[in-house]
Amino acid sequence: MSPPRRRRTSSQPSPPAVRLCQRQTSPLLDLPDELLTLVLAELAPVEAIDANLCHRLRPFARARILSQINLHSETDLWDLEHLLRKSPGSGNHVRELAILFECSGSARCVRLIKSLPGLTKLVLCQLESDTLAALLLEPDARDYLGNLRALHLFARADDRVLQNPRISVWGDYLASWPALEELFLFAAPGMQIVPTPKSRLMPFWTLKRLHLSLTAFDTLDVLDFDRVFPALEDLVIEETKEPNRFRPILLKISPTSLRRLDLRPAEKKSDRLLGGISMIDDLLPRFTRLETMYFRPSLYNPASLVHVLPQLVHLRHVEFDFGTRVTSEILNVVIELPALRSLVFDHTQAAWGCRVGAKGSPADSSHSSYHMWPGWIPARWDHPTSDLTKTVTRARERGVHCTGTAVEALVPRTLLGVALAIILKEICAYGPDSSPIRARGADDTEGFVASAFLRDFGLILYAWNASNP
Repeated sequence: MSPPRRRRTSSQPSPPAVRLCQRQTSPLLDLPDELLTLVLAELAPVEAIDANLCHRLRPFARARILSQINLHSETDLWDLEHLLRKSPGSGNHVRELAILFECSGSARCVRLIKSLPGLTKLVLCQLESDTLAALLLEPDARDYLGNLRALHLFARADDRVLQNPRISVWGDYLASWPALEELFLFAAPGMQIVPTPKSRLMPFWTLKRLHLSLTAFDTLDVLDFDRVFPALEDLVIEETKEPNRFRPILLKISPTSLRRLDLRPAEKKSDRLLGGISMIDDLLPRFTRLETMYFRPSLYNPASLVHVLPQLVHLRHVEFDFGTRVTSEILNVVIELPALRSLVFDHTQAAWGCRVGAKGSPADSSHSSYHMWPGWIPARWDHPTSDLTKTVTRARERGVHCTGTAVEALVPRTLLGVALAIILKEICAYGPDSSPIRARGADDTEGFVASAFLRDFGLILYAWNASNP
């Protein structure tokens, strides 16, 4: 039996009144769908996944998450296929797709890509010959890839992917795609993607950006670039044999269309700078509309650059790799260019497609991760640091934005304050691979820097300290 209820007396206070508060709504929810799409597009995909969103914003976040998809394994592919079967309309949100594993079954890949009508960027890695041919060379490929603007192809290193006879005419198929603007082609040594010298490719009327690896193109220098790529604005070529092969290619490129040029010669351990031999210096003035230029080792003669650079009056962005022999005279000429807006002094020398380890050796040369960031390698420059400081100061006075790891290493104490000064002191005392600094929360027993960032940054500071005793 429950105890009797106490009767409230007049001396006891009454319970507080419960106030019903109106639910306040965010002004964001009142925006039209078009503006909400733009707002949510500013979120990174991971942030969109982790965000606790209401029912009104959830569809827009889902569209952002699905806009970029990287498939690393069969499990990822199964999950995407399940989502498309459950919600067929989800495929309309996918804009960029990267297949980063050896996908088995050409029909399966074709069926997947056909369900993504809004696809604008496609990355294919380690695909078999039949799968590649089925994806790119089907008669209706121009229909389901009609919106494709960027194609990145990484062929398998252990498969003669491009020996398929159907791929001998790949160029004419790609040239007929109405929206293709960007083409990346990487293949294993010995593979030949371009046709024989006797054949002629159709012009790529819309292609603006071309990134090639010369290991795969034994006949690339015979292509008529001016005719095949009439709208080419951005050219990146990697060479693993002789930098002299760049010259015949540049002679066949339209001098008025090119806006950005990045030539990456192979590194030669025995003679890194090739004795300062000029390779293409005299050809640079041909490209009168060049706006962005990257200066790499073993490709330019410092003495001739002093006379060539003033002729590139439209250069807006210049980047120096400090493996290149950069002198004070070159820097003084560069900062006086009338159109210059940004200047990068790169304190790194990294290889494309591989993570460079702490000791300067490639840690991973596979394409398991499409976003391949280069690591840091200590390098040297051929002029005193005081000259670089003066050059940076003068450039900034002219409104030129100066950046790069070398510029940051000039004044580490003012960049991140006392914390980085402590890191500098510890790493320079013990070396980058034996510093007693530990990352907070690390449970390893080694005395090394546990954080990859600290290790990479330590290499930069260590090299800077060695150059500035």
